[in-house]
Amino acid sequence: MTDKTKLLSKLTTSQVVIIGLVLILAGNAFTLVFLNIKVHELLANVGALFLLVGTLQWFFDEDSRQHLVSQVSETVRDYLDKRDRFATLGISDCLIDSKSISSPKVEFDVFVDSNNFAIGVHYSDGTIVRYEKVINERIAQGRLTQIAYVSPTGTASKYLSSCLGHAVDIQQRISQLLELTKTRFAEPKLLELVSHDRVLRYSFVYSDQCIWIIFITNSNGYQPQVPALRLTANSELFEFFKQDIKSLGIKV
Repeated sequence: MTDKTKLLSKLTTSQVVIIGLVLILAGNAFTLVFLNIKVHELLANVGALFLLVGTLQWFFDEDSRQHLVSQVSETVRDYLDKRDRFATLGISDCLIDSKSISSPKVEFDVFVDSNNFAIGVHYSDGTIVRYEKVINERIAQGRLTQIAYVSPTGTASKYLSSCLGHAVDIQQRISQLLELTKTRFAEPKLLELVSHDRVLRYSFVYSDQCIWIIFITNSNGYQPQVPALRLTANSELFEFFKQDIKSLGIKV
């Protein structure tokens, strides 16, 4: 809006307000009834209408509208920038319950068809059970699956045994995990177990198309639902976590 247009708009608003005030004063200055019409009240009411319209125009003039539009535009632009930044970095999905990752509706086919597939845990045999169908299908197709777990003789397992709020026999849990891999999966050559001596900051499910990062909570008790983020391949976050996962001895 040009300065001239803004000036004309303000003058018009002022004129409407002034006309309203004049009509109100005029309507209250005399009494006149014509054909049963109270002319003085009519003038006062018309004046009040002009005054109301002028006041509203003053509140919602072009500058105010422009300011409102600018605020809305900035909010929308900020939202779109954040959405695009998430997409650029590689975050493509999020689940409140990471147990759903292996379901056919989410990533089952992606995991089965991926050349590289790996699962990273401390000692959770339950996690491996959830991916049993995926692993067996990969074995049937001759595809290798890698499972990273904490070494039972390392410093990390000793730390995990003592740092948790409740007693956990890490040695027993790891033995259960290793026994499960022997009994549930028929072809040991296509199931590579990779021990690591790290206290993981996150669990993960790796494929060539995506990485699911599963949060590890700070609380002591069992959490029925743990969120997870999906990172798309060829993104900055995917490459960052890929290199971090490789440091555990996973070959990808």
